[in-house]
Amino acid sequence: MKTKSLIILAGLFLFLCTSCSEQHSFTKKITGDWWPVHASGSMDNEVFTASWDGDLGDHGEIIVVCTSKDNPSLTVKKTVFYPALSFSKDTRKNESVRTVDLSSRDLKTSNYLKYKVENGTFYMETVSAEGTPTGEFGEGQPYKFLDDNTLKIGNVTYEAYSYYRKKHQSNSIVEMGGDSDYLPIRY
Repeated sequence: MKTKSLIILAGLFLFLCTSCSEQHSFTKKITGDWWPVHASGSMDNEVFTASWDGDLGDHGEIIVVCTSKDNPSLTVKKTVFYPALSFSKDTRKNESVRTVDLSSRDLKTSNYLKYKVENGTFYMETVSAEGTPTGEFGEGQPYKFLDDNTLKIGNVTYEAYSYYRKKHQSNSIVEMGGDSDYLPIRY
C-alpha cells in the first residue's frame, strides 16, 4: 500500500513539475508584443452564415462576407478585427496579458489579464460586462510556436511585433512607434 501511495505521489509531483515547466517556458518565449497576421473562423446564426481564412490587414482586420440563409444571393460584408497581444507582468508581478484594440489609431488596451498554459492549451482570464477581470479563466485554445517569431493561438496566427515591424514599416501604427520594438500603446 505504501508503495502504491508513493507511486501516486511521485506521479502527481511529476505532473505539477511538468505544468510549471510549460508555464515558465511559454512565459519566457512570449514576453513582449504580438501582432495578429492571419485568422480563420466561422459564424452561423439564425440569419447569416460566414467563414473566413486569410491574412489580416494593417489593423488586424479581415473582411467577412455573411450570406443570408433565406436568400443566398443576399450578402453583407463585415469587418472583423483581431487584437494584438502584449505579454508582461502586472503591478503585482503576475504573468499577464493585455489585448490591444487595433481598430483605431488610439490603440486602447484591456486591463491586465492573467493567463495560464496547460497541456498545450492557452487560457486567458475573463472580464465582466464592465470590463474588469473576474479571476476566472475562459475556455482554452490550443497554442503552438511555429518558429521563434510566430505563434498560433486557436485560429489566429501572431508574429512577434519586432519581427512584424521590420516587414511592415509602411503600416500606419508601426510608423507611430518609430524605431521602437514595442507597440505605441496609449495608456
